Amino acid sequence: MTDPHSSESGSEGQRAPQSDGIGSLSAGTLAALLDHLEARADLLRWEAREAKSRLIGRLLFLVAGAAMLLAAYAVGVAALVGWLAQSRSLPWPTVAAYVALGHLLIGAILLVLARKRRGESPVFPDSLAELRRDREALRRRSEATRSGTPR
Repeated sequence: MTDPHSSESGSEGQRAPQSDGIGSLSAGTLAALLDHLEARADLLRWEAREAKSRLIGRLLFLVAGAAMLLAAYAVGVAALVGWLAQSRSLPWPTVAAYVALGHLLIGAILLVLARKRRGESPVFPDSLAELRRDREALRRRSEATRSGTPR
């Protein structure tokens, strides 16, 4: 086969291979990027299919367990208010207010403790590191592509 640009003459014949070279490098980089993204998406789909049934089962148990704990907690608080009102000979609304104040103080302390834990490592350190490596590899490839083109 003959080169389609070989029959052209003058400056047009010289510019066409340069633009094809730049275009093919861009297309190559784009194709590599798309292949990389497709591989990541395939991995995610495969893992999602595998984990789907396990996650649904766990989620159902989590919701049912949380509902049971919440019901037990509510009954426990009502029992605490009743016991304190009876043992201290106080009106139950006063005891309920003290129990609510105790809950507010404990909740505030827990929120302060949760806020102070922000300095810890990220939640998904391995995934973030992998994304940084991917970004760095793409940056190096882009720089190599730019430096390899004629100016």
